[in-house]
Parts: sequence; structure tokens; C-alpha cells
Amino acid sequence: MKLGHWKSMLVSGAVAALCGVPAAQAGWVTVSDSGTPVLSNCNPKPFTTPTPSACLLTGNTLPIAIGPNAILVSSNSATIFANGVDVGTLYDRVYCYGTGGVCATSGTNFRKYTIATRVQLKPGAWNGHSNESFEVNDLIRRIVSGVTTESGYWMGPPAAACGSTTTTDPDCGLANMKWVEYTGKTQYGLNDALVGTRDNNYIDHRNDANADDPDGVSSKWSAWVVARQTCSFGLESGQMAFSIKLWEGGEESQDHYTQWMSGYRCKTSP
Repeated sequence: MKLGHWKSMLVSGAVAALCGVPAAQAGWVTVSDSGTPVLSNCNPKPFTTPTPSACLLTGNTLPIAIGPNAILVSSNSATIFANGVDVGTLYDRVYCYGTGGVCATSGTNFRKYTIATRVQLKPGAWNGHSNESFEVNDLIRRIVSGVTTESGYWMGPPAAACGSTTTTDPDCGLANMKWVEYTGKTQYGLNDALVGTRDNNYIDHRNDANADDPDGVSSKWSAWVVARQTCSFGLESGQMAFSIKLWEGGEESQDHYTQWMSGYRCKTSP
């Protein structure tokens, strides 16, 4: 497998300060609701350098990467139990946009949210069917169908801003040469029998995260994968069951396995 090298870039704070509206950063892509292909290219294997700007968000922090003027609304972490085995941790966050630390109450930013997710995985066999570490090939989450969806990912901060592949801090963790490969509206991941089937109720980010990967390049951290929508009815209160699907597609000799997780979600009705 030909792998490139991640090159960090800084987002200018001066540019971010010019406008309160979350205008598209360099890496945001608007994901289609119809037609083919279902999945848009981000950085498919074999990875290329310099890293394509499509889907890739940059900055010293996650709020800068998804900003400007991103405000953390809520944050949660949860243990990932696959077949009853602790295989890692899921981090889930939701951000709004506004000024002075307050979400906008009118205008373009009203009820505009970015939901951000990443996993930190552990090495070691996780069930009786495979000797491989648990791998997440697709991070899939429930979204509102029929609403414009912008998609992107953030690999983590540069080393000068605390970036590290070994840290346990989700704000400093760096996905080790594991770029997001594709994004699109589907709930069917790598090697699924229905791969390529559209489902506008879900957004998929294909990102090969594995703390002990047989391909020789391991990353216990996935990228932060993000989806931005305007939620007309606001957010559900708290974590909602079956909001996040972690899919292991058997890229090497692992099982095909789905682990559903709770997560943040937009309301679909008043």
C-alpha cells in the first residue's frame, strides 16, 4: 500500500474573524442527495500527497477547523463494546455557530449545527472469530433526510499545537496517515452486500482506523468526521440510540460487524 505523509496547514484567525457566517472552509463538501456515485472522493487508497483539499479541514483545534465562530453545545464519550468486549472509545460532539459564546437566535446560523465524531481503538483480539484488532472502516451517522449536508474531516492538530498519535486526549490525537477515503449519503460500508446503495438518512465517512492494523500502518485514532446541517426543529435532548453505526468491513481477515452507538441527532419534527 502506498501511503503519503500528512502535512498540516494552519487556518488564519484573521480570516475566521471576518465573517460570522460559517462560510465553507477549504475542505467542506456538499454531499449529494441523488445520482451516482453515492460516495464522493476525499483521499481514496492508495493515498496521495499533497493531501487533496476535498473534505480535509485544517486548523490548530477542531472548532477552528469547523468554524468560524463554532461553539461547543454538548460533548459525550462512551466505551465501544463489540460482542461485549471493550475495544475503544467513541467521542461525539455537537457545535453551533454564534458570537460571544452564544448560539445564533436568528439569521443564517440559526439552528445550524456541526456534529463531530471520532473513535480511539485498542489493540488486541476482540472476539472468537478473528485474531485481528477491531477495525472501523466506516463511521456512519443518522442525519436529517432532505436537508443540505456538508461533510468533512479533521486529522488532528499539528505537533506544535499538541498533535500526537499516542496521546489519549481526543483534542490532540492525530490520525496516523489514515485519511478519510470517501463520504456520502449511505449506511452501507466497505464490502457490505449493499455497498453503493443510497440512504439519505445517513452520512458515511470511510476511514480505516485500527490500533494494530495488518496493513502495517496503524492508527488508534480515526479522524474527527463531521457533518453540518441546519436542523429546523433543533436538536434532540441528549444522546439518541442507534444514531451512530461503526462498521467493520473485513478489509483484511476481520469479521463483517456492525456496532450501533448512541449519539447526537437533529429533531425531525417539532
